[in-house]
Amino acid sequence: MSGLTVAQDQDCTLGNVILSAQANQPGAAGIEYRLNGGAWQSSNQFSGLATGAYTVELRSTAGCPVANTSKSISVAEKLYPKLANVVVANDQDCTNGNVHLSAVLQDATIPARFRLNGGAWSNNPIFSNLASGTYVLEVAAPDASTCTSSLSKTVQELGQVSITTTPTYNILDCATGNIAIEVKHNALTTEGLQFRLSGGAWQSSTWFTGLGNGTYTIEGQVLGQSCSFNIPSKTLKLTELSGTAVVSNVSMSNATDCTAGNARIQVNLAQSSSTAQYRLLGISSWQSSNVFTNRSSGTYVVEMRPSSTATCVERDTVLIDEKTVTIGTLALSGHDDCIPGNLRLEVAVTGTPQSGPWQYRLASSHWPRPLVKQCIYQSAGTISRSKNQQRVRFFQKWRICF
Repeated sequence: MSGLTVAQDQDCTLGNVILSAQANQPGAAGIEYRLNGGAWQSSNQFSGLATGAYTVELRSTAGCPVANTSKSISVAEKLYPKLANVVVANDQDCTNGNVHLSAVLQDATIPARFRLNGGAWSNNPIFSNLASGTYVLEVAAPDASTCTSSLSKTVQELGQVSITTTPTYNILDCATGNIAIEVKHNALTTEGLQFRLSGGAWQSSTWFTGLGNGTYTIEGQVLGQSCSFNIPSKTLKLTELSGTAVVSNVSMSNATDCTAGNARIQVNLAQSSSTAQYRLLGISSWQSSNVFTNRSSGTYVVEMRPSSTATCVERDTVLIDEKTVTIGTLALSGHDDCIPGNLRLEVAVTGTPQSGPWQYRLASSHWPRPLVKQCIYQSAGTISRSKNQQRVRFFQKWRICF
């Protein structure tokens, strides 16, 4: 063996040293190596090493004589300072803008320099007069080395605590009086944090349970070392979507537009819900849309459940009565009795429903008021009995419009 070489002992990472052995005849077959009496291997490299003393041995598996069968070397990695922690002080007192950050090294014996948020380097590990915010503290060796270690620390003073959201639970289940409110906040610690509901007792828990419909105000406070800060309050209104109080009404449209089979049913809730589901009993499966289209005349049972897991269902019945009547027959009388002004035209309708009241008009005339009877009378003037052909032409001039 001619020697040993060391690599990566001066970089910024500890424990990644590579030790390589050089044989007198590089590439010779049947050569094996081992490190500090470990297992033999065909590779001449040993990696993942740290500071320490190492001995590499060499042998020939073919039984050939080998000179200089071992070499020893000491590895000393260059040590760089590393941060173990960043200690925060004065963030829980009653003065804003006086927070201290202190750097704690893994090995305090290693010389180091410090900086905060990319600022100027300093030999002082303490940074003072800071306010709420997120800070990055870096440490490096005093020389020009680029090897650094950093930690991020978020600072929050008592006066900066606020309620962020107040999610509610159990509004969409099938029970009443079991609503729960969770208070979420931006406080980094719950120490000294208290909340109360609508002027009730202060509590450290962020949950309020067993609530029903109503308007609630959530207040908060932070108890400091010698003072307290009030947290801006939140007010919310709770409406349970359970039982028969869910559906406000069921509306219809397109039932009177003279087109069959395009009626529309819409279920309207007392309070909007993103989890409610709907269906037409015996016709459609559960769906998230509250609208059913292309319905024909008939009786429908509309069902709503607060969520896909709810066991309670509210039902409402809706009757669709499409206005699809058309003129079926026209009956003309009094046209051949030789009596002037006695002409009578009667309209018979078909379709559903066949009950009125309807409106009728002759072509090019205005719509009259609704008539209960399905007929109108019109003076036709004098008609001669002997001129059948003329009577037929006159009859064909009648048009009834709905």
